[in-house]
Amino acid sequence: MTNKGADKGVQSILALVGIALVCATLLAGTRALTAPQITANHAMLAQNELRALLGKEVVSVPEDWIDGLWQRCDGSLIARAQVAGYAGPIELLVALDGTPVERLSGVRITRHQETAGIADFLNRPDAGWLAALADSAVSDLAARDAVTGATITSRAVLAALFETTTRAAASQSRCES
Repeated sequence: MTNKGADKGVQSILALVGIALVCATLLAGTRALTAPQITANHAMLAQNELRALLGKEVVSVPEDWIDGLWQRCDGSLIARAQVAGYAGPIELLVALDGTPVERLSGVRITRHQETAGIADFLNRPDAGWLAALADSAVSDLAARDAVTGATITSRAVLAALFETTTRAAASQSRCES
């Protein structure tokens, strides 16, 4: 009777291993089939974010940003940044103008996990607090007020902007069209 119980246990384990192998194979196949579409979707999203930030079509998006910076030959610079917000990381794109960097020409929050309702201003780059940052002097960032009720979030964004402008000012000029 003990051998029957052991045989049944081995059969159960083999069945579970077989099911796990089938599931792993299906997952790997699904990943292989969807990877090109996911990559294309990420590229399209990046293109759309840059178009919204710059207000014009961007012909090419660099694959290798240098220290999170993309220096363009028109005197502008695009920077990617990430900062810890209240509920998690906040990722943003920043458009800067001037050599050296003098003005903030636009800000787009590309990803965040901040509290809905309180940090909705992050989703509206063309209105309110984020819109007020556009076309402001880099030297004015320190004097910007935080958003009431979302102080940690808005101060985190300001800290990211300050860090980004400092990094951009320290970078070597190398433009890409």
